[in-house]
Amino acid sequence: MGRSVNSKAVANLPAFGESLRTEFVKRIKQSHGSTHIRFNVKKVATEGNSAVLVPLLNIRSEPWVLFTQRSLSLTGHRGQICFPGGRLAAGETPQAAALRESAEEIGLDSKNVEIWGHLRAMYTRNLVNIVTPVVGLLHDVNLNALTVQSEEVRSVFAVSVEELCSCHQYTRFRRPDGVGYILPVFDTRHFKMISSNDPPSSGYRIWGITAGILHLLLLNLFPSAYVSNIKLIHPPA
Repeated sequence: MGRSVNSKAVANLPAFGESLRTEFVKRIKQSHGSTHIRFNVKKVATEGNSAVLVPLLNIRSEPWVLFTQRSLSLTGHRGQICFPGGRLAAGETPQAAALRESAEEIGLDSKNVEIWGHLRAMYTRNLVNIVTPVVGLLHDVNLNALTVQSEEVRSVFAVSVEELCSCHQYTRFRRPDGVGYILPVFDTRHFKMISSNDPPSSGYRIWGITAGILHLLLLNLFPSAYVSNIKLIHPPA
């Protein structure tokens, strides 16, 4: 369960550009709701919510997605793969928080980020706080010159959409109250290392909330190439 590859569609993915943005915005506006426990957001806490930037970029005229790996010295979620981001300050919008945190963590200048829109918010594991994914295309960014906050970020790397559409499976979770649910998991072996405090890993496992966000991203960007049997949220055809 989980993976079904449309090889022809995956092999002919377009670079990120205006036509793709137009279709993406249309899909996220028309996307359906969800009964999945992590995506069926009804009640939201007034404090402790977060936002992340989902950075898109073109490498050799091919679409890629940028990720970070959390430092091993952090107390929470250490070593896990994520998108740059963090908690909203008082009165701050998700977009402002995502851009601020991205600048602090990896030195991304907001002037080089073209915002495409927001994906559906997703509950964290406590089912109280939410994370809002803000999707943005990077322009004129020298990846080798990023200023990485090593106390928070262990590695920065990018994965091609072709690889992401070909390496996904699923994993099961069960809460203490007995409620179970499924989320995607991406085991990627091919990536571009941008910055690392340690020798490059042989591969990265993208799971949890980051995989859920990535699932929504790919469904709305490349629905013909990313074919998944996992029922979270499905955009219109």
